[in-house]
Amino acid sequence: QTIEKRLAAGHYADLETLQADLVLMCDNATTFNEEGSQIHEDAKALKKAVQKEYSKATKAGKKAAGESARKRPAADDAGDADSLRAAQQGLIDAVKSVQGDDDRLLYEPFE
Repeated sequence: QTIEKRLAAGHYADLETLQADLVLMCDNATTFNEEGSQIHEDAKALKKAVQKEYSKATKAGKKAAGESARKRPAADDAGDADSLRAAQQGLIDAVKSVQGDDDRLLYEPFE
């Protein structure tokens, strides 16, 4: 199953697991493709983007959680699930939008 299908099926219980799968995909591409090849180089760039976007998402999530805790006394499970899905989709969308120097979308060969 592709990462996007697993995401749509609700496989990822947290953002960390999705990020780990994206990193694994990139690591596999660099391991099993010749160094210097287009796929190898694209995978390195995508991995960097995954790590950057994951860091941004977790920082934003921590800030929102702090603000949310101050505004309401009890956690809203449905709201938390919606926030998780939004963060996961945001990570996927950000990674899918990464372009190479030649304006190619780097994620396309990995779909």
